[in-house]
Amino acid sequence: MVVNMFARNRPEASGTPQDSSVQTSSGRKRLGLRRRLRGERGGAMIELALTMPMLLAIVTAIYSFGVYFKTLMVLTDAVNVGTQQLSIYRSNTLDPCNLVYTAVTNAAPNLNSANMTFAFVLDGVNFPSSGSYTGGGTNVSCSSTSTSTGAAADLVSGTNITVTVTYPCNLEMFGRNLVPSCVMTAQLSEIEQ
Repeated sequence: MVVNMFARNRPEASGTPQDSSVQTSSGRKRLGLRRRLRGERGGAMIELALTMPMLLAIVTAIYSFGVYFKTLMVLTDAVNVGTQQLSIYRSNTLDPCNLVYTAVTNAAPNLNSANMTFAFVLDGVNFPSSGSYTGGGTNVSCSSTSTSTGAAADLVSGTNITVTVTYPCNLEMFGRNLVPSCVMTAQLSEIEQ
């Protein structure tokens, strides 16, 4: 005899009533299963509530580090462009520091140039003599009156030039900067042409 566990006190299609002991037994089993399932109702919601903050933190961290590395790549590429500009146009400039500053800020328009700091080493001479140029604009200048004096005179073919640019990084997660003193540095050396 086939027992239908979902049937409740209904006679089968043949018209013969079911065995009451089998039904009672299956009814009790079903009732016990319901009671057990009722206690687990909402378990998936609790698991989701416990794991979701961790998953969000991981996804946000991946995004923050992605933004950090993108900014670092843009800054490094911009310094590369600025150093190449100085290397190629060394004989046509009276202000090599401003030439590099202009090339770097044009190559990285999404970076705030006021937050950049610049330092140059032209043929072993530091510009500025100590520290770095900050704030951008007209502050980044090592102008000369001619190509044979000042910083322009230090641009000798075959010598090294080094450009160092720093930029503050922002590793923000959920409105808090995790490393407030973080600074990105891009430095490039090239031989004068």
